[in-house]
Amino acid sequence: MPSPQAWCEVLEEEFTALHGEPPLPPGAPVDPDERLRLIRQAIHRRPTSGLCFSGGGIRSGTFALGVLQGLAHLGVLGRFDYLSTVSGGGYIGGWFTAWLHRVGPDRRQDTLRALDPARTSAVLGRIDAPPVDYVRRTCRYLAPRGGAVSADLWTVIATLARNLVLNWCVLLPLIAAALLVPRMFYALSHAFEQGFAPYEGLQCLTASPPPMVFLGLAVAGFFGAVGYVAMVFSGRGGRWSQGRFLLWFLTPLLAGAIGATLFWSSFPCDLSLPWSLGLGAALPAAGWLLLGLVTRPFHGQPPAPGAIRPAIGLRTVLAAAASGPILGAGAYWFATHEFGFGAGEPLRDLYAVFSVPIVLVLALATITIFVGFASRDLDDAALEWWSRCAAWIGIATATWLVAGAIVFYMADALEAGLEVVDRALGMERRTSTAVVTSLLPLLSSLAGLAARSTGATDRPSAARLAIQRVALPLVILALLSSIAWVNLRAAEALEYHRDAAGQPCTTATEVGSGECHPAGGGLGEVMLLGSVYVAFGLLMSLFVPVNRFSLHGMYRQRLIRTFLGASRPDRQPNPFTGFDGGDDLRVHDLADVRPLHIINATLNAVSSGSVGRHERQAQSFTFSPLHVGNREVGYRPAAEYGSDGGGPGTGLSLGMALAVSGAAASSAMGMYSSKARSFLLTLANARLGLWFGNPRDAKTWRTSEPPLGVGPILRELLGLTTDRNPWVYLSDGGHYENLGLWEMVARRCRVIVVSDAGCDPDYAFDDLSNAIRRIRLDLGVPIQFPPLRMTKAGQGHGNPHAAIGVIRYGVVDGPDAPDGTLIYLKATLSGDETVDVRNFARSDEAFPHDPTSDQFFDEARFESYRALGFHTVITSAPGCRADDGVEGLCAAVRAALERQAATSGPPPPSSGAASPAPASAP
Repeated sequence: MPSPQAWCEVLEEEFTALHGEPPLPPGAPVDPDERLRLIRQAIHRRPTSGLCFSGGGIRSGTFALGVLQGLAHLGVLGRFDYLSTVSGGGYIGGWFTAWLHRVGPDRRQDTLRALDPARTSAVLGRIDAPPVDYVRRTCRYLAPRGGAVSADLWTVIATLARNLVLNWCVLLPLIAAALLVPRMFYALSHAFEQGFAPYEGLQCLTASPPPMVFLGLAVAGFFGAVGYVAMVFSGRGGRWSQGRFLLWFLTPLLAGAIGATLFWSSFPCDLSLPWSLGLGAALPAAGWLLLGLVTRPFHGQPPAPGAIRPAIGLRTVLAAAASGPILGAGAYWFATHEFGFGAGEPLRDLYAVFSVPIVLVLALATITIFVGFASRDLDDAALEWWSRCAAWIGIATATWLVAGAIVFYMADALEAGLEVVDRALGMERRTSTAVVTSLLPLLSSLAGLAARSTGATDRPSAARLAIQRVALPLVILALLSSIAWVNLRAAEALEYHRDAAGQPCTTATEVGSGECHPAGGGLGEVMLLGSVYVAFGLLMSLFVPVNRFSLHGMYRQRLIRTFLGASRPDRQPNPFTGFDGGDDLRVHDLADVRPLHIINATLNAVSSGSVGRHERQAQSFTFSPLHVGNREVGYRPAAEYGSDGGGPGTGLSLGMALAVSGAAASSAMGMYSSKARSFLLTLANARLGLWFGNPRDAKTWRTSEPPLGVGPILRELLGLTTDRNPWVYLSDGGHYENLGLWEMVARRCRVIVVSDAGCDPDYAFDDLSNAIRRIRLDLGVPIQFPPLRMTKAGQGHGNPHAAIGVIRYGVVDGPDAPDGTLIYLKATLSGDETVDVRNFARSDEAFPHDPTSDQFFDEARFESYRALGFHTVITSAPGCRADDGVEGLCAAVRAALERQAATSGPPPPSSGAASPAPASAP
């Protein structure tokens, strides 16, 4: 779906659902941009309003419940058209819309009145309606019954442990197999090195395989890479993507480098300097000549738009062929330095670690010389292409070096350390091996959980961030080194070559005989071990779905039980588990509920190459009763999205959407993502997010689970999520924008009320500032506030509960577009709260900014946040009348703030942290 057209369709369908008629008459323009302009004009003529509940776990959900009750008390709750929720705000938003859906349109007003505590007391004779009381009683939603012997708590622990082990069965074998690649090269080099005598002169070129097979691989690889370059510079592939470059240039080049090094290790020829220089010069000279001949017909022609087609003359190519002696010198050096592959030489690991990088460095040197000679014929686009090419060769070189160092040197360091421990403690090697093998994955997982930062709700300190930047890579290094060490021990255990005494023949003398190999260097053993790893990991991925055995299922079930089950008076939970499958609803079932519920999530595009996306690494993504998707990837009908082909009767679960929107603990966290954290959190299975079919993909969007989870989970592990894959990774909406404000401004709501209960003890207004920034950058709409009077010093001493801002729609929609009003409600203390709230604040210094990691509220904490939310609304809009609707609410809030400002004087300078530019700024 094209982005403008898809967004027009969404706005048209929502307008029709809200107002009962389409925004445009038949025959309206079909051009998407013009159609969008006309739809916005229609929206401004029939203004809508939105209510936003921020993220922040059970804290924000409980505060939002109080806001709902306060708006119900003022009589304006039923006037809102949209309800936009993020993360914890979705807990109570889902509870509210599920309740409205179950009672039906005819009893909607009764439900709104039941949310007002004053009316409930008069009608029912008690303070709360049953759904409110149910949520209060079960506010410890993860484990309602606490205690060390609670079945609820141990069920959570058992679920975490089971899912963790099952995911390890997929990930750890594949990681171990990847770390066997350097050892495979080591084993191949040693295997082919044994038994070949040196030749002289032309005999090196006529020797029987396998040496010449590797030479052929080297030639084919290098010429394949040059052929790709020729296609690019002839104009045929000037717009080819980075993926094609990696597949058709870097992969052949790397294969050629491996072939060349295997050739020298398997056949260390006794070459003279002239022969080696001549042999080494032939390859680059022939390659550059090929490049020149292919591109010669295009000499002097202007490049096509977007293509790289510089004029390369034959003279330049011939001059650049002088770089051949560089490879010739490298050939001579390889021929005369065996890196310890002779009998008794202790430095044989050097060849496995450094030989391929040396060949790649030589290739870089020849490219550098070529670019220097051809500089007069290369334009800026061509120079940039060669720079990017050199960068990828450098990445491949560094990756090989790091992998080799981990497999050989770090594993040896761990071996030496264990020997010291064994001698100090008097343990046998089997004991220490078992301890390391079993504890290391667990310790790394605990490190990953400790490193978790939700980013949107609990902003980590500068010291914590600095420690994470250093500690996380070190933890990963220790983990990979230990897996490499386990690989070495496993390869040694599989060795089948034995001496006369029945011991593995890995001594220097026996190795030199040609019948044995160095420790861990047996080709058969390494191949067998790698095959077992890969087969086991792939087999387990068939039976361990990537979504089913994340933390999402456990989290989703408990949200459904507490918040969606609250409005079912006829619940019949299983007497053993306490869960009722009928508690959940489908998102599209809520199409008859007003306000229309928009559930905000984040589409993670951590490895996106789009300009302007590399920092945010994410996109807004929404679930609504009508559509699922965003403007980048398109939208799909909610009734069919993720239905697994079951048709409109199935569709996306409301509990699933709420849990994805609240997936704060996630391997990918939008603009808060990092590669190291992604690796550890995936390994720790701290994965509340889900993989969904990409709405832009015609085949996968109806599917709720990738059929083979190995690809998605490896992309999670390596931080390679994008919006272009058939599957997209969705997580907490706060990983992009934590207030739910972005989507309401995109829909041009005239009045927006935002409930912000994010963790903000320093009153830095991170979430509000991020929302203003994102809306201005993405939508072009500025939002302006006067200096905010809420400060850390004013907490409990006069802080206002609200602020009011202006949404300048006219900047984008034209001068005739009216401004919008933003009422910002903040979880703060002013000192005029009820006595029970003030008492709780004295006993809990963090209140009302308890960390989001605390999801185990008791009744006192729940009631204090709920009462604070209720108090925030009724004291921010005194005198508001139900008949005046949301416009009357705006007028009441504005008047209250003006009275407060007149009595308290100007705000302190530090309170303007989230204040935008002056009114004259765009």
